[in-house]
Amino acid sequence: MSLVECVKRNVPRVSDRVAEVLRMYDMPLEAAAAHKVRGEVPGPGQRWGIGAIVGPSGSGKSVIARRAFGKSVARLRPWPRRRAILDGFADHPLERITATLTAVGLGSPPAWLRMYRQLSAGEKFRCDLARALLESGDPVVFDDFGCPVDRQTLQMAASAIARGVRSGVISRRFVAVTCHEDVLAWLEPDWVLNMATGELSWGWVQCRAPFELAITRCDMAAWSLFEPHHYLSRRMHPAARCYAAWWRDQPVAFCATLNQAGVRRMRRISRLVVRPLFQGLGIGRRMAGSIAAMEAGEGFRIRLVTGHRVFAVALQRHPRWRLAAIDRRRRPHRGALAGREDGQGRQRMRFSFEWQSALPVANAQEGEQ
Repeated sequence: MSLVECVKRNVPRVSDRVAEVLRMYDMPLEAAAAHKVRGEVPGPGQRWGIGAIVGPSGSGKSVIARRAFGKSVARLRPWPRRRAILDGFADHPLERITATLTAVGLGSPPAWLRMYRQLSAGEKFRCDLARALLESGDPVVFDDFGCPVDRQTLQMAASAIARGVRSGVISRRFVAVTCHEDVLAWLEPDWVLNMATGELSWGWVQCRAPFELAITRCDMAAWSLFEPHHYLSRRMHPAARCYAAWWRDQPVAFCATLNQAGVRRMRRISRLVVRPLFQGLGIGRRMAGSIAAMEAGEGFRIRLVTGHRVFAVALQRHPRWRLAAIDRRRRPHRGALAGREDGQGRQRMRFSFEWQSALPVANAQEGEQ
């Protein structure tokens, strides 16, 4: 462990009012303006992935973070005007940008194409997180973590970051500097510096209930809650079977399946949408697996086709989803790019997966969650 101590002095100009208060309380100006803080942080040789610095406002969290981690503290800069948020990142590959946005819970392609000023407070918070994770040093230290958002958005974002760091999707260590101690149950840090005491504690004891989903059949009317967040056709086939995933009586995800035309006893997942607040938690993969297992139990083969590359990578890590084919055919430009003569068309890779009902026990148990 490393002990960090510093005294911050901000001496104001001595105005008539300041001078009067100093005389009233017989107080030296230098002592009144000095702010001494101290705390312990992990040493250079200690291994960890997620840390947190917590404490009430004014306890010196930011001072300690800057003194201990220096240039690793993320500095938020303005986003470009009249440009999609995808253009607000530096010269990083598009695949890495979208993977990081998805990892912090902003995995909706329509949101990637919006301007920063069009986003909600929670979406802006996740955008700032993603850019800090890509452009700051290691570890990434995020000051005032969660200040501009509501508590549930903060909890979901913290859980998404924790999942990303543990899985390796986020390749850097992360330190949250926050006054919200309740977020620790969702972030599950390896160490916590409490500025109220100046002490460093290692290991986080899980004290919240597991993130459990209840998946049930639902009426097609539930699609209206998820339709705005779907990036392809929003029309629902009247023969679709509809399912909803619930968490604490809130609908968080939607799935629909259809018979595969021309293939006997095969069904395909035609819609799979997770509400933006709950993205980045692996809910889409969990729900697709649960629905596939349920319908495979009725004797059907189950297929899923997606053009979302980050989701395709997640499915490849699941032991029961087998990558059956990749379609790389180019298609004519549509919409804003219609008529563009670049000789390339638009390349939308489509990944086809098929559910494997029977696997060896060792493989079947691995990665099911």
